Amino acid sequence: MIHEVPRFTKTEYRQIHYLLYFVLFIIIFQVFQYTTTKRATKKYKELFRQATEIVVLTNSVAFETANIHRSVLNLSFTLDSGEVNRFRRSLRCSEDTIARKVGLIEDKIVQYNLYSFDKTLSFAALKAANKTYRLRYEKYLAMLKTVSGEDKLYYRRMILRPALEGFQERQDNFLLKVFSDQQKAADAIADEADRTGMNLLIGGNILLLAIALILVYIIVSERKKVV
Repeated sequence: MIHEVPRFTKTEYRQIHYLLYFVLFIIIFQVFQYTTTKRATKKYKELFRQATEIVVLTNSVAFETANIHRSVLNLSFTLDSGEVNRFRRSLRCSEDTIARKVGLIEDKIVQYNLYSFDKTLSFAALKAANKTYRLRYEKYLAMLKTVSGEDKLYYRRMILRPALEGFQERQDNFLLKVFSDQQKAADAIADEADRTGMNLLIGGNILLLAIALILVYIIVSERKKVV
């Protein structure tokens, strides 16, 4: 006995096509949601990378600042010519590093378009504080052999240390501005992603409901024709 393979009717084929369209719409809707999430994630990664680079450079400036101050203090208390030359080489190396790192920070701000009024003002203050501190310790080093121990102590405590602390404070303020701007940018990315996601959710569900109703209507109509 030969069994015939059941075949779909034209109506059933049309119903299958309608269901495939429905599935296709769901897939497209999911792709839009995935694209939105991926775009937001990419922006977060880029923002984090940019801020991290600036933070690392600023921390490097802070490290070299500490090296400079340590070299200045060592030069205050050593008379050995070899030691003096070593500390001065270390000092000059740190100066060059600070100049290079500050230049890189400025380049990053321009390259990544990270301008904001507060951060730009804070960075300008950092550069000015660096210049003030350098002028004061250079003056101090020049007067080491010409002033008494009490005068050197007074200069270190009343002039040099406040300049150092001012420079360090400007570094901290600049980092705070970087983090503040990063938080604002992250909030903006989150708001944009929320708006896009909500629009997709509302619009997609409305279209989904409309398509579902149309499919139900078509399927019911097809069945009535068959009956």
